[in-house]
Amino acid sequence: MNQDSKNLYICDDIVQYILDFTCITCHTCKKKYNINFAQMSVKFCEIQPFMTSVIIGATTMEQLKENIESVNINLSNELIKDLNEIQKIYPNPCP
Repeated sequence: MNQDSKNLYICDDIVQYILDFTCITCHTCKKKYNINFAQMSVKFCEIQPFMTSVIIGATTMEQLKENIESVNINLSNELIKDLNEIQKIYPNPCP
């Protein structure tokens, strides 16, 4: 296996790891809490004590509005607890 194919293999593993984490989190949010995944993600980052800012990425005006609207949502203690439990399974989704 040459160096390029090894890096590609590692990259594929990381992508799958992130997709698994995202699917579990998205499913939890949609089914149990009926909350927008993008807004939940931005808000979850915003409330972390170690974060000083949250960088959003949007390619459409609709995505930008959706991300900005996250300032108007609240995450329940139960949702935060569930997200922290998921993070215990995937402590570093991008190794």
